[in-house]
Amino acid sequence: MNYALKSLGFFIQGLITVFPPLGLRLAYKIFCYPFNYKLKPNQKAYLKQIRKADLVYDNQSIALYSKGSGGTHILCLHGWRSNAYRWKKFLESFDLNTYTVHALEAPAHGASSSVSCNIPLYAKAIEEFCKQKHKPDAVIAHSMGCLSALHLFAEQKMLSPKKLILLAPPGRAQDFVDFYVKALGLKESAIQRLEHFFLQKFGYSIEHFSLQNLAPQVNTPSLIVHDKQDKDVSVKYVEELQVQWSSPQYYFTDGYGHKLKHISVLKKVLNFIA
Repeated sequence: MNYALKSLGFFIQGLITVFPPLGLRLAYKIFCYPFNYKLKPNQKAYLKQIRKADLVYDNQSIALYSKGSGGTHILCLHGWRSNAYRWKKFLESFDLNTYTVHALEAPAHGASSSVSCNIPLYAKAIEEFCKQKHKPDAVIAHSMGCLSALHLFAEQKMLSPKKLILLAPPGRAQDFVDFYVKALGLKESAIQRLEHFFLQKFGYSIEHFSLQNLAPQVNTPSLIVHDKQDKDVSVKYVEELQVQWSSPQYYFTDGYGHKLKHISVLKKVLNFIA
């Protein structure tokens, strides 16, 4: 696997040098492709039972699963290489006469179309939900969904929910880029060109997408949950944020991992929204 990645990186490096436009587009697609995995039969069966709609815009379709009939709308946002099934316990735990719970699937994830996903593209999908369906009363986001929500609500404060829950938020998008750069063995010249490509395409540098930069710009009552033993996303960024941004509630767990699928986390979220 490492040899294959290095070989791919060598090819991309050469392509960027010889024909930059094509090389950069290829590198961008690799960085933004989630290598989606198939749902298990029980997961497919569960999601088939839930009301499904599609948000259509810009020649793509975003899957949205909804449960309940209440007037308070909750929007759930999964992380990288995940899907709506991730929210099964949440969909089943709210009073569905009081709440309507929505689980949106990011671009290139689950039943959504597209082959690329990144924070600006995910934020656009959230924006479309707010405009086409409902401005959510509360947003529950996990991992990459956190930075996507923060980016949108920092830029368009009128769309901000009344309450925001961030589960295992990443510290910096740059960490994700650095991981792939190292795996592919790209040179500094290629990295700089790729970062410039992203800036031109979306109007933001990669450094813009960080917890410390975006979170304090969102004036919404918030709950931030992170596990001290999270091996995917370091807890240090939330610990640093706690010093900088003291208004949210912070809840640190120990041993629940990155997914935070534990009854105590579920109860904490439910109590915060109630």
